[in-house]
Amino acid sequence: MPDGSVADSIVVLSSSVTEDDSDFKLVEWPEFAQINYNGHGKVNLTNQQVETRLVLRQAIKIVEGRIMFENSFPDITEHMVWKHKALLEATSYVMNMLNTAA
Repeated sequence: MPDGSVADSIVVLSSSVTEDDSDFKLVEWPEFAQINYNGHGKVNLTNQQVETRLVLRQAIKIVEGRIMFENSFPDITEHMVWKHKALLEATSYVMNMLNTAA
């Protein structure tokens, strides 16, 4: 179960463009992009940062709309594509919304 330590931070590998393919460095995501766990070690929406919640709620609305109006029973591949596109669309939407409000 995650304990909130640095080891629990979301870390990704980032490669700089070099001739040596083994030139990787660890990059830590900003705090608002990290997944927060509840007291039971589970992930839920209410424990996330505001920005993350906004993106996920918008993505959920997008996927629900596609299920209602395009295909109520998409195959697994189509559903995965929908979720991927929905997260990208939702991120752009929230970024525009936050930039407009500022």
